[in-house]
Amino acid sequence: MQHRNRYRLRQFALFSLLGLLGCHASASAEVPTELQGKWSSHPGRCEPVSGEVDVLTITAADLGFYEVGCELGKATRSGKSLRFDAQCYKGGSLATRGKVVLRRHAAKEIDLTLEGFSWIAAKPQRFRRC
Repeated sequence: MQHRNRYRLRQFALFSLLGLLGCHASASAEVPTELQGKWSSHPGRCEPVSGEVDVLTITAADLGFYEVGCELGKATRSGKSLRFDAQCYKGGSLATRGKVVLRRHAAKEIDLTLEGFSWIAAKPQRFRRC
């Protein structure tokens, strides 16, 4: 019985630590609320269509579209651009570190660039607010 209680205490401590680390990672993301939400690569369409329409979803701590997911970290601002430290993955690949750049063009238009990832070219992709 005592061994089981120690085991449960260790589990609780481990999950508590992981929870604190997870909260810290999310807290370091600084995505402005006006950039959060859904964005589409095709004007007037907000459902993904394979090969035709990508839908980008941005939250306070991460973003995702098609097979790509990124956890966002510390941000730096340069003019109209926000550059985030990020860990991203594509499909079933392991997460790797790089940069996510969001650049605002108009109230309802942004560019997304992923830099430093071997599985994607670092060129901007335009999205419009859904």
